Amino acid sequence: MRTVRMLATAAVLLAPAACVGIFDVWGPSGTYDLSSANGQRVPAVVFSQSGTSPLTITLLGGQVRLRDDHSFRMDVDYLEFDGHQETRYTQGISGHWSEDRETVWLDYFDPDTGDRSSLAANEYHDQLEMTIAGATDGTTIRIVFVR
Repeated sequence: MRTVRMLATAAVLLAPAACVGIFDVWGPSGTYDLSSANGQRVPAVVFSQSGTSPLTITLLGGQVRLRDDHSFRMDVDYLEFDGHQETRYTQGISGHWSEDRETVWLDYFDPDTGDRSSLAANEYHDQLEMTIAGATDGTTIRIVFVR
């Protein structure tokens, strides 16, 4: 009987830790570090072209900060290599976030076009997973940030 009681107590104590999304006691607020791109640990090559105009784009890292006031900042660090020269740069967006079940919506103004845009991030087990635009038209990169 004592073993059954200990198992029941353990299940009650562990249940809140397994919950995510709207059931997460602390919510999605916090800092998330980029851990993978297209299933590869970062740094990860996300574009490679050989030939007369070689180009390799490597995703080096990044971070998403979801603040308690529902503002956010996301920065992604890249390295481009054209066969001769390396160029490092960071692309960043900021705006406001909201949550709908296990989805965190990142609403922002596109810095290139000035248009309002949104990214949907799936939240689970202290991770945010989303798809961003790739290096060439019509391509995407699946990225995962971990808190």
